[in-house]
Amino acid sequence: MIFFVHMPLFFLVSGMLFDPTRHQSLGAIVKKCVIGLLVPYLFFASVAFVVKFDIQVPLLMSRFPTQMYGLFVRGDCIWALWFLVCLASTRVVYFVSYRAGVERNVWTKTLFACGCLVLAELSMAFLYPYRKAVPLMLSSVPAALFFFAVGRWIKHGFVKLRERLAHLSVGLPICLLSMLLCVGLAMYLPVRNFDLRSGVFSTYGLLPCFAGLLSVMAFALLLERVEGRAVWIVKSIGQYSLIFFAME
Repeated sequence: MIFFVHMPLFFLVSGMLFDPTRHQSLGAIVKKCVIGLLVPYLFFASVAFVVKFDIQVPLLMSRFPTQMYGLFVRGDCIWALWFLVCLASTRVVYFVSYRAGVERNVWTKTLFACGCLVLAELSMAFLYPYRKAVPLMLSSVPAALFFFAVGRWIKHGFVKLRERLAHLSVGLPICLLSMLLCVGLAMYLPVRNFDLRSGVFSTYGLLPCFAGLLSVMAFALLLERVEGRAVWIVKSIGQYSLIFFAME
């Protein structure tokens, strides 16, 4: 279930928190993405790179240019923090789409979402099987952009959903049923079709994916109602989850 949820949920929440009106120009958002996402990515990647090569300076110096070329030109990503690069590209692409009028009405939003799914399918068909390289994780952007946009569009209605799921009589059944639906469907679907890191996404995975998202959100809201040391520990660790992931 985690496989279907963790990255879509990451981009969904990122979309909820994104406000394109705060950026006055394309250059401004590019600058913010570089400072806020790519610089931390390169920092943690550099640390991991040094550890991998056992601090052997000659070997490190010989491999580092190749790794940088792979990241910015050939499309490779260093280590497990690929989603930071993908998020940077996704935010810039959505900002351009926003300026072009993607949020004008429900029809423009629908066309945009469908376009993202089509491009994600094309990426799966023509890029991933042949390991075609696209700089800055652009091959994964269509799939990520779909969840990013959905997160932004449901932001205002999420308050009402949050209030309903927070009730035990409603949230608990929805959490359990959604979890069963996600796991049940996942057992009959090819796993490789949901490798978001490779730009691979299939429309067949939408139902288990959103079922998993709903289950996780319901569980999180129910968890807020529970008091105790164990819950406090979970909440405290969650605040620093990105740092722990990078350290891993």
